Amino acid sequence: MKTFTLPAHPGDDALARLECSPVAEHWTARAGCAQSDPDLFFHDAGHSAAHRAKAICRDCPVAEQCLAVAVRLEVRHGIWGGLLPEERRHLYPATRSAA
Repeated sequence: MKTFTLPAHPGDDALARLECSPVAEHWTARAGCAQSDPDLFFHDAGHSAAHRAKAICRDCPVAEQCLAVAVRLEVRHGIWGGLLPEERRHLYPATRSAA
């Protein structure tokens, strides 16, 4: 059984779940963020790192898959698929069904 340490970043728990997913093998290795500092993707919207992270996502060949995973797992932290949590909120299944 695979065990994980406590998350260092708010999104690490989602990353851990993603690593256990068979989907992870298909796209994460090609992600634009794979060679970037993870801290770029876990800042407030106004932070310059968030702007740099979104620029990486704009050019990412797997941004669509990344966003789909973030929505499916309802990831509440970090930039995934080029969107901040508040930009993704309306995409979460629970939010869509309540609307």
